[in-house]
Amino acid sequence: MFSLSYRDDPGLEFLRFCSQEDLKDFSDILMFDKGELRYAEQLSGDSRFTDNRHDLAKAWKIIAAELQRFGADTVAAFFRGGEGVLYKEILEDVCGYLKVDFREAEDLSDVEDRVLISVLKSSLEKMTEKERAEFAKSAGPVFGDGKFDTAGATPAAILAALQAAIAMGGFAAFQVAAIAANAVAKFVLGRGLTLAANAGLMRFLGVIGGPIGVAISAILTVPMITGTAFRVTVPGVIFVAYLRHKQSGGTQL
Repeated sequence: MFSLSYRDDPGLEFLRFCSQEDLKDFSDILMFDKGELRYAEQLSGDSRFTDNRHDLAKAWKIIAAELQRFGADTVAAFFRGGEGVLYKEILEDVCGYLKVDFREAEDLSDVEDRVLISVLKSSLEKMTEKERAEFAKSAGPVFGDGKFDTAGATPAAILAALQAAIAMGGFAAFQVAAIAANAVAKFVLGRGLTLAANAGLMRFLGVIGGPIGVAISAILTVPMITGTAFRVTVPGVIFVAYLRHKQSGGTQL
C-alpha cells in the first residue's frame, strides 16, 4: 500500500482554514462506514494524521489526499505514486452518478449547490406526505422571509423554497447545506454534525433530522452507489459543499 500523497488542489485548499471539529467530522466520513473502518481507508494508519488527531489543522492535506485517492482509479493512483485525482474530477464523477449537470467553466460551489438540491429533491420524493409536512414545518426558518406556507406544501414548492435559500447565499444557504451534511453524518457515522459553537442550529437539525435522514439513507445505499469509492465520494462531496458554505461566512459566527 502506497503512502497518501496530496496533490495541490484549488478545490480543497480552503480546508486549511476549517476548525478541529469540522476536520474531525470530515476525516470520520472518509474513514468510517456504519461505525466500522472502511476496508480501503488509509488515514488511520498514517502517522501524519494520527500524530495530529488533536490538531488536525496540521493534517488537512493528508485528509484531503484521502478523498483524492478514493476518487481515483486504484491502478491510476499506483502509477502516480499514490496520488489521487483533483476534487473537480471527483465532483464531476459524483454529478454523473446523481445525474446532475456539470458545467466545466462554473464555480465549484455552484455545482456543489446543484448536488445538494438534487439530494434534497430525491429525499423529498421519498418522503411520505406526513414526513414532508414535518420537514416543511421544521425547515421554515431556512425559507428566509417567513412567508412560506408550510401547510400542505408540495415537494415542488418545498424544493423551490430550498433553491431560493441556496440562491440567497449566506446563512440560509449554509442551513440547506447543513441539512444534507447532517443527514449524511447520521447515515455514515450514526451521529450528527459537531456544531458546539451554534447550539441553535444544532437544535434545528435535531428536529429536522428524522424525515430527511430516513429519506437520504435510500440515496446513499446500493444499488444506486455501487462501489466502495462512491460510498465515500458522494458523502465526501456533500460534506465539502457544507464546509465551503461554512467557510464562506454562512454560519453568522
